[in-house]
Amino acid sequence: MLLDTPDFSMMRASLQAISIKQEVLAHNIANYETPKYKARTVNFEQVLHNALNEQGEITGPYKFRARIATQTDTEVRVDGNNVDLDKDSAALFDTYLQSMYLYEKIGGNYTNINYILSQQMR
Repeated sequence: MLLDTPDFSMMRASLQAISIKQEVLAHNIANYETPKYKARTVNFEQVLHNALNEQGEITGPYKFRARIATQTDTEVRVDGNNVDLDKDSAALFDTYLQSMYLYEKIGGNYTNINYILSQQMR
């Protein structure tokens, strides 16, 4: 099927991971003033890297999972809270840009498919 390609699977998994990362970052920012709150991080890049072979091609099934971890090795403030508001705000904006790029890429692929199908109808 046209939409069951490695590219679409990767873009879909990336959008899901970005969504999870946005939720985690928003949760961190919301708990900026909570004493002893430990920030969480999302690691999707390492999971994707592990799925690649030496040539940079994806091997195996095209299902990737983001990993959420609690940061316990850093302490930003004396109340035990380790949320870095500047870093998490910048990361949240970065995820926004990444998602906009992926939506644009997916939209372009749909446009190409639509063009090909319309040419076949002639």
